[in-house]
Amino acid sequence: MSEELPILDGIKVLDFGSFVAGPAAATVMSDFGADVIKIEQPGIGDLYRYLPLVSQLPDCDLNYSWLVVGRNKRSLALDVKKPGAREPFERLVKECDVFLTNLPPAVLERLQIRYEDLAPLNPRLIHASFTGYGELGPEASNPGYDATAWWARSGLMEHSRANGAARAVMPPAAGDNSTAMGVLSAIMMALYRRERTGKGGKVHTSLLAHGVWANSVAVQSAICGVKMFNDPANPKVNVQDLVNHFECRDGRAFIIAVMASDRGWPTFANCIELPDLATDPRFATAPARGENMVELLEILSRNFARKDWAEWREILLSNRITVSPINRVEDVITDPQVLANHMLVDLDLPGGRTIKTVNSPIWVEGATKTKPRRAPDVGEHTEEILRSAGCSNADIAALREAGAI
Repeated sequence: MSEELPILDGIKVLDFGSFVAGPAAATVMSDFGADVIKIEQPGIGDLYRYLPLVSQLPDCDLNYSWLVVGRNKRSLALDVKKPGAREPFERLVKECDVFLTNLPPAVLERLQIRYEDLAPLNPRLIHASFTGYGELGPEASNPGYDATAWWARSGLMEHSRANGAARAVMPPAAGDNSTAMGVLSAIMMALYRRERTGKGGKVHTSLLAHGVWANSVAVQSAICGVKMFNDPANPKVNVQDLVNHFECRDGRAFIIAVMASDRGWPTFANCIELPDLATDPRFATAPARGENMVELLEILSRNFARKDWAEWREILLSNRITVSPINRVEDVITDPQVLANHMLVDLDLPGGRTIKTVNSPIWVEGATKTKPRRAPDVGEHTEEILRSAGCSNADIAALREAGAI
């Protein structure tokens, strides 16, 4: 029996994006067999390639920020603004299934790469547009990163200001990568509709929309007229659920979740060797714990500091208490649960070197993902792609002379 082809085998994607959220959606499609052509500026490429060089991120002999989002793709260095470049670009549009971009609406219009510009060339085209703040309104063409549009504008950042503490800075690309899955979902729904109707169409989303969605419980509470979190100026805690983090004797930290249930409270109190918490009137009931949560947290903090994390982990898990270590990043790459579920996969590099890379976070039972291929150099596949689009040697030479490739 022959091996089943990847789910997206035969699907061609033009990745006309930069940085993370849009291109990361194309990366996931490539994991499932799509042929992704990344169109980049000649000589420069996607500026995301240079993130470790222009930021405070640590140096490394590998371009780790580019390894994930650039993998599996073929790089076409083509400046569509240059003379002669429009013709091969349009040839690629005619034969592709998905055109993916995260340029602002004003730039799409100027470059004539909006859906209404490209659809006449290919009625089956799925045009996926991704912005910082949405396609409508006065800020539609404003630049936006996940730190500004997803994290800060959506209200998520304010949640990090626990009990009046300083606001936390989000990890690099956290909002971008989560939003990429929304971009992917929209593309796949459009492809499904095309299967039924034969017609392509436009899909779009934004960092802000996904930030608001991620923060939807709190946003809905505000719509309903209540404030879900305390005023940072008033750090009094008054919640009945015990969902908090603590530090152990060895410096490792963990988060615990004990819901507002009196039935399981004695078990928890006994297993952490504080049986009096089950009978003390300040903590014996969920409402009482809510009223005295600050004092309870102080008691628990002192108690958990008595043992190392490995000891508490065994105690808490054996008593079926919901708990998780607060992993450092270096812990994630050796976490047995991460490894057992293939969340990291092998990536072969030049010179026979193999490292792990982050797998895309979805699986389809019975479908095999393609083996990750290294991220390409800028323009590495330019001539190969242009020839497949019908360009002759003379055409390619003329494009090179014009600075278009």
